[in-house]
Amino acid sequence: MNAYYNNSTNAAFKYAIELFHHSTNSSPIAFQRTAKSAVNLTATYLTSQAKWSGGVRYTNSIYRPYGVPLNSSIGITKNDKWMYHIIEPTIKVAKLNADQGTALNYESTIDPYVLIKNDSAAHQLSENGLNWNTHLDKAWEGGHQAVLNFLVQYNQLKTELKNWSDTGLTPAKGYFEIQKNMLLHINPAYQYKAKDWYAHVGVNVVMDQSTLHLAPDVQVGKNLITEYLMGYAGWKGDVRKNSYYSMQQINPFVDYLFLQNTVYNDVFIGLKGTDKKNLTYNLKLALVSSKQLPFFVNTDSADFRGFTLAYQNGKATMFNVHAEAGYNAKDQLKINAAIDYTNYYAPDYFYNYHQPTFTAALNAAYKLNEQWQFKLGGMGWNNFLAKSGNTTTTIKGAADINLEASYQYNKFIAAYVQLNNLTNTKYQRWYGYPVYGLNGMIGVVLNY
Repeated sequence: MNAYYNNSTNAAFKYAIELFHHSTNSSPIAFQRTAKSAVNLTATYLTSQAKWSGGVRYTNSIYRPYGVPLNSSIGITKNDKWMYHIIEPTIKVAKLNADQGTALNYESTIDPYVLIKNDSAAHQLSENGLNWNTHLDKAWEGGHQAVLNFLVQYNQLKTELKNWSDTGLTPAKGYFEIQKNMLLHINPAYQYKAKDWYAHVGVNVVMDQSTLHLAPDVQVGKNLITEYLMGYAGWKGDVRKNSYYSMQQINPFVDYLFLQNTVYNDVFIGLKGTDKKNLTYNLKLALVSSKQLPFFVNTDSADFRGFTLAYQNGKATMFNVHAEAGYNAKDQLKINAAIDYTNYYAPDYFYNYHQPTFTAALNAAYKLNEQWQFKLGGMGWNNFLAKSGNTTTTIKGAADINLEASYQYNKFIAAYVQLNNLTNTKYQRWYGYPVYGLNGMIGVVLNY
């Protein structure tokens, strides 16, 4: 269920509140139940020069580690559950009419967060984080522009340890490990845009704890057939911060993590364009090298139901082919499709566990009239490998296709029906965790 309230009478000051709840309560798989609730408060305020916006979001999620134990002597009980509390305030200021004229434009966003995880064994994990992103740009006549991006990322992860053999300490509830992680990015660049070509030349300066990284940020493009076809190429390097929060958004069954950041360099070339009417397309070839690339493996606990991160100690190389196309017929019919193929190689780990080499996605939306709208979504992937302890297992590929129909009764009330996993395949995206088969959901959206 969604409920949404906003004020629309004050042009300078607006606020809104959104309530959300979703839960699943039955399954042929024992205790495969989840629940998620959220409250989101937002506000915007306009001055003569700037737009201020901000808010706070609170999310409460409950996951049950229902994964099939590899050790059959371990039982699953209804009391096994992980509860997450996440608080995310945000504040943003941006200059009004930033795309006009040659004055200095600015935008700055501060996003702190607090994450707390409790499990049924009374173990606790918490993480505090902050992202502060500032963008400045100034244009001159003739297509010249100077750009400066500044980003600070910080997080502190506090974990109550469970595997005492790794600590050398006597088992005692309440022993915590604290990990701190900070990245400072400074990215100055110069951009030039002519009628039929453009260039972006910059450098990424990143301080990762006490290590300094310098990486290129270069891209050029040229129209080969005016507006119909453009060729582009580039080379970009950066350092990506890994946190418990970011990994939990990908895999909700993550347990203990050791944090390292990932260094990568991306060299790419591609073609993109449009038919100037309804169709857009993009084909990109990329060679990506990385250090400390993370991937999920099952933990070495008795039942292997949790996940942790393993890192590629050496250099990992990935060759990626990405193709996408979009069709938009006057906003009545929208279709987007994409495929990716990635060939992965590394000297110490030969596979990027839990990552398929081929993925495909299709999304379509059809607006019949002002009341009825229909959506089709689908994803597919090939076989991939999972690792638990010293055992490597092949997980079968699958396809997940979903349908949704929604009806807007009036400006205040809407209803929707979803049918998910139409192929009725209990595939495993994470080893040991088969998903629901064919399932459905009915919901109501309230907007005041």
